[in-house]
Amino acid sequence: MVYAPSNWGAGYDLVGGYSQNSGSYAEYFKTDVVFGTGIFTTYKKMAIRGELVLAGSTSRKYFSENGNWEKGEYFTLLYYGLNLGYELFEDNKFRLESHVKFGGSRLDYASSEDEDAKDETVLSSAITPGVGFTLLYMLIQPKRVDDEHVWNKGYIYVSFTCDYSYKMFGLNYDDYSGGTLNVNLGLGLYYRSIKRDI
Repeated sequence: MVYAPSNWGAGYDLVGGYSQNSGSYAEYFKTDVVFGTGIFTTYKKMAIRGELVLAGSTSRKYFSENGNWEKGEYFTLLYYGLNLGYELFEDNKFRLESHVKFGGSRLDYASSEDEDAKDETVLSSAITPGVGFTLLYMLIQPKRVDDEHVWNKGYIYVSFTCDYSYKMFGLNYDDYSGGTLNVNLGLGLYYRSIKRDI
């Protein structure tokens, strides 16, 4: 009797890293460390991942969008969106995947002397497309459980992700649009069951 991995799989991960801004957005904001989480499902070589990413951000100079903000103010940048990925390569230790991403971003107040601005969203509703790749290294994999080599396709992994996204804040505000290069390390869990292959 022959077994093979199921077409469907699912996983969860946590990521952290660093971002470098460009364009008009970089003139106003410096992004610090980044943390995020995601949940995803796979079908054969395709993957769909929903993610939520939070980054600290510091203003580089004064600006007056939805308030008066001085140089050195602290903000939080929230990204939420979907990644559509495709497996380029996989063996028993590595998996390489390319992806396109589409979502939104918002920049919120984190600290200011103006107490009335605490609940103020500074910039929001940005369309944020992006492209990138992820390399996974499988740390722990299930052992074969009998002489017929029946095992699931799940594993615990570490990941390296590099992608570029473009925040289109200029659609709703003065031109604060710009790109962000993200470099993240992650830790995740992936599971794909086995099926009888007749």
